[in-house]
Amino acid sequence: MPERFEEKCLGEISPASCCANCNCVADISPSLPFRHTLANRHGDFSDWHRGRSHFALWALGLDTPAVNARMAAAQQLLAPFLLDGYVREPHVTLAVCGFLASQRRHDDDFTATDLDTQLAALRALACAPFRAHIGRRLHSFSSAPWLSVEGADAMLHRLHHALRRPALAAHTPPYVPHLTVGLYNAGWPADTVQTAFDRHGAQVPLEVEVRSLCLLQYAAGEVGGRQVDGNREAIED
Repeated sequence: MPERFEEKCLGEISPASCCANCNCVADISPSLPFRHTLANRHGDFSDWHRGRSHFALWALGLDTPAVNARMAAAQQLLAPFLLDGYVREPHVTLAVCGFLASQRRHDDDFTATDLDTQLAALRALACAPFRAHIGRRLHSFSSAPWLSVEGADAMLHRLHHALRRPALAAHTPPYVPHLTVGLYNAGWPADTVQTAFDRHGAQVPLEVEVRSLCLLQYAAGEVGGRQVDGNREAIED
C-alpha cells in the first residue's frame, strides 16, 4: 500500500444542525424509476477485486450525531428491504478512485501517482468551505436507497470533475450526490418500496458545513463493511 495512504487529518466537518429556514411539509416522494429493486448479496467477488485488498474513494465524511440519527431512522423504516451487515458510516461519494496499489497493473489500480494528480487538481480548484442540506427526502437507485443531498450541487459536481479518473469513466454512472442508506436484499416491487418512502415523506434537512474531503478505503471482500479514513484534504477560507 502506498505510504501516502497512511491516516492523517488536515480538516473537519462541523456538527450537523437543523436548517432553521426550511418550510418542508410531509408530501409524497417522487415515483421510483424502476419496476423492481436489485438483490444484493454477501460474497467475496474475487472476479472484481482480483486479489486486491482495498478500494478507495473520495467523499464528504458526515459521521455526526444528527446525520447518524437521520440515517438510522431511514434504515429502521426500510429494514425489511435492506441487506444485513451494512455498517458504513454516512458519507457522500465525490469520486471513486480504484484499488490501492503500489504500481499499476490494471486500469482500476490507484497508485500514489494518481493521488498526487488528484491533490494537484483539488488545490487548483481552490474551493472555499460550503454548506449542504442532508436528508430531506428518500430516493433510490435500483440497488440502494439514499438520502438526498441538496444546496451544493454545483460545488459537488466541480469536486467530482476534479477528482474523477478518466480510466474509470466508462464504468462509472453519471454523478448523483447522495447518502447511501443501505443495499436492497431482494428484488422488491417498486410500488412496495414506494409505500415506505411515502411514509418517510419530506423531513427538515440537516445543514452541514463542509471544511474537508476524505479519502476513504474499505475492504474489497466485504459488502457494506466499515470504511477507513485515510487522507483528509482541508478546504480553506
